[in-house]
Amino acid sequence: MPRACSPKKLLSFVLAMILTVNVTGCHNKETNSLSKGEWISRIISRAGIEGYSEHKPYFMNISAQSEYFGDIQAAVEWHILDPSYPFEPDEMLNNEWTAFTLVNLARDLPEGSTTSIRDISKTSFTAQVASAVASGLMKTDERSMFHPKDTIDEDTAMKCLDQVIEHINNRHFDENKFSIEWEEGVTVYQSDLLEIDQQSGNATLSEDCEAQAGDILVTRSGSDYQAYKVVSREDNQAKLEPCDLSEAAESVDIQGSIKINFNECEIYDGNGNLIQARPSGNHQNDHIHLMADLKNTYEYDINGFDVKVKTSDGSFSLEAATKMDSGSLYASLALTDFKADYSFRSFFHDIKSTYYKMSFNTSESLGAKTDIKEELYGDFSRIDKNDFLSSLKSFMQKKDDAVQTELKLADIRVPLGELPFCDLLVEVNLQIKTNGKAEIVLAQKFNLGYEFVDGNLRVIKDNENSQDITLKADTSLCAIVKSALRTFGFSLMDASVKAGVQASLKAKVHMFDDSGQMHSYETDAAADLADRMASEVDDVVVCADAKGNWILDLSFFSEDCAAGKVLGETECSILNDKNAPLFKGSSQHFENWHAVDQCTRKSRPKSEERDVMETKGKISLEQYSLAVHAGQSRSLAVTGLPQGYSMSDLRAVSSDPSVAEVNGLVVTGISAGSAVITITTQDGSFSTAINILVPQGSGA
Repeated sequence: MPRACSPKKLLSFVLAMILTVNVTGCHNKETNSLSKGEWISRIISRAGIEGYSEHKPYFMNISAQSEYFGDIQAAVEWHILDPSYPFEPDEMLNNEWTAFTLVNLARDLPEGSTTSIRDISKTSFTAQVASAVASGLMKTDERSMFHPKDTIDEDTAMKCLDQVIEHINNRHFDENKFSIEWEEGVTVYQSDLLEIDQQSGNATLSEDCEAQAGDILVTRSGSDYQAYKVVSREDNQAKLEPCDLSEAAESVDIQGSIKINFNECEIYDGNGNLIQARPSGNHQNDHIHLMADLKNTYEYDINGFDVKVKTSDGSFSLEAATKMDSGSLYASLALTDFKADYSFRSFFHDIKSTYYKMSFNTSESLGAKTDIKEELYGDFSRIDKNDFLSSLKSFMQKKDDAVQTELKLADIRVPLGELPFCDLLVEVNLQIKTNGKAEIVLAQKFNLGYEFVDGNLRVIKDNENSQDITLKADTSLCAIVKSALRTFGFSLMDASVKAGVQASLKAKVHMFDDSGQMHSYETDAAADLADRMASEVDDVVVCADAKGNWILDLSFFSEDCAAGKVLGETECSILNDKNAPLFKGSSQHFENWHAVDQCTRKSRPKSEERDVMETKGKISLEQYSLAVHAGQSRSLAVTGLPQGYSMSDLRAVSSDPSVAEVNGLVVTGISAGSAVITITTQDGSFSTAINILVPQGSGA
């Protein structure tokens, strides 16, 4: 029978097992946990907080040499950290510090009850812990214990951070509010002018206009407003002078959210002409009216492009097309689901708090259909393979059928519901560039903006994108969407988004000699031109390598808005050539204009062996293209001669001795570049040529 285990030994065994489990558990937690310094860096990065202003350390134990210094300074200025509480960046993150920092970041989570948390007395951050629990951000256990000092694992902490970032990046203001205070003694009226001479300032006012000398009169001018100071008035005749209305404003408090119904907007085309109207004025009881014919499609010309605009409740779309010398180009842009959330609570000369976010989707496309016409370049069928590269360079200089332009397509004026004198102005531009054939289709989704609090800025930058691209040319396509929140015609704050792609194409010419050996050369010539020429020449094929990147630039606080006059313009590049490649890897290879993983062009099987010297009706060479490194020499192998001639009858001349010299039939590389060696019989009756490439760098 097995021996019974004594109670003392059983207790020792159980304690040992518990200790083993606890030690293992702590080890696992530490390996999956963050230090407090790492945690603050994660918060600053995910929240989009841009820099700090104070260079004197807020914590004496964290100097400027610390890897966390900048992030911790920014966290203090955003009130995420409080210098009155000691902070050790190398300590492991625990529950109470997670609650403290995240509730401070969110700023508007509901208050919670401290009595519902049994161990609330064990933390110094009672308000933040209670708020984290009340909001559902963090939880207590089944015994209502929060365990504030317990280390929190990385995954749990990051899920909590993601919830807070989602909250602060998507603030929604259900109630629209607006109030403005003018400087003492300033009275502002809104009225339409019956007539005005802009040079003299003499104006005729409507009879119901109450503005008197010293007052300010605001009137509509197209999609904009104009403010005038009344210098004098007699009956309905007045002397006016333009003024900057923003300088007369003391403070503004405005907030709201709006989703644009594009059928209920005032729209101006790129030339400034009204194409979809609403009544003049901006009173609370205004109602939107389309033009009398109620059409939702508008057409106009701008910068040589035919533009067609269509509107519906949720979308604004346009198509632009133009003729090219050897083809046509079309581009389209659709703007959908545009929503703005805004809050501006500030004295004009001391910006306290702003929040501005744009959410919208775009679909962009570009197609350049060009034909390489022989009347523009010459007869391609007469090109000799041995002279292909020099012919390509010559043809390229004859014609550059390129388009590069930015089209201002429309201004969209959106009234802000019942708020008087307030609107959102959205400007839509399209930037296009191509020098040959291209097809690009883009789909993008944006959630972009900024929050500015007590002198500190964070950027909201969340976007998704997809693309379908075929290229035969350097090409770029970008939508530019600018919007500004305005009251009485002056901008309070604004933002501009430039989003799209750019790509460059490098053509690669593959030439096969008589033995089937392939020789490859890069060229700066347009890829579609090289491809068209190669189609007429035996033993020459063209492929290309494309490099490109997404573009997403955000700028705000322009000098045209009140916030910009105080804060100065801010720009940030979110997607660029350093962090957002267009293709997987560094580039994409194209053969027959289909994307492939890598170049498949290879030397062909060798032809049957033949006599070293054949009698032919021409001078034949073993190779018609040859790479010779600088300082190296290679002999030119002649495999055939016209009847009646011998090797001694041949003469060779280099087109560029500074690149490659020739002595007899021996070529020596001099410097990087290309040259053509022409071999001619002494009497000049027969000739041929070989392309010589001297690559960059040493051939060793």
